[in-house]
Amino acid sequence: MKGFTLIEAMVAVSIIAISVAAPTYGASRALTAAQNANSQLTASYLAQEGIEYARVARDSYYLAARTDKATASSNGWDAFNDNVVNFCTGSAGCSFDSLNPSFTACGSSCPKLNLRKSTGEYTTQTGSGLDPTIYTRTIKMSSVTADEVEITSTVSWSFHDTTHRVEIVSRLTRWLP
Repeated sequence: MKGFTLIEAMVAVSIIAISVAAPTYGASRALTAAQNANSQLTASYLAQEGIEYARVARDSYYLAARTDKATASSNGWDAFNDNVVNFCTGSAGCSFDSLNPSFTACGSSCPKLNLRKSTGEYTTQTGSGLDPTIYTRTIKMSSVTADEVEITSTVSWSFHDTTHRVEIVSRLTRWLP
């Protein structure tokens, strides 16, 4: 016998193909998992940031109303409810813009976030120096009691034709005098 038969050649080619394809497939899956983990970590930070914006708003309204200690807690809480909670109560929720600190009702859906690379800030604004991202943050608020508000900050994104989301829920209470 002086050469390979057709079957031996096909077996050899199959073995080589499998030995090349398996590590390539494994590397591809690892890269996809790393990209998804990075997106999920960023989304977690953005969702927590949404909760923190609501907390800062509550505190700011309290401090602005602090001219009279006896009514500061009530006046600040009422202003927070009137100017923030009411914007974020609907089914679409609201968004927060860090470059122009304000809550805005989303209407049918919240806008995608854009990244200012020079400062690392995420914003709903568009324009030069801002790069579009895959993330959409929605902040919803609902009154639990007269002195307590539940905040749900949800960040969603699409990756490989699958929609992912991170949701963080927290509660804020009225400051007591």
